[in-house]
Amino acid sequence: YNVSDEFWRIQCQSICELSIREKRIFSLPSLLTFAVDNFASEMNALGPKDLIFLSDTKVICGNIPVNIGIEQWVNDRLRRVRWRLSAESGTRVTNIQLHRLIFYTIIGR
Repeated sequence: YNVSDEFWRIQCQSICELSIREKRIFSLPSLLTFAVDNFASEMNALGPKDLIFLSDTKVICGNIPVNIGIEQWVNDRLRRVRWRLSAESGTRVTNIQLHRLIFYTIIGR
């Protein structure tokens, strides 16, 4: 992972809050799986405004140069959400931006 400090903060906060709420320990791959399984409607409701307000590339920047170990079905669903957001916003949505939006669906900030 090569991401901004802001991204690390919100990622760690999301993992921590979800672990406390669900009373089990989450990692990034298990958090993404949980989000795809339990927040599908919220993820489908994300739109270009969410990209502007929550995933501004000036604040949430970086890349994921390694495989983070999510299952193929999770990756496929995340990719479909990313492609839809890209089409609606007219810009390429990165994995980092999508992850930030997923963290928002989990902790609401």
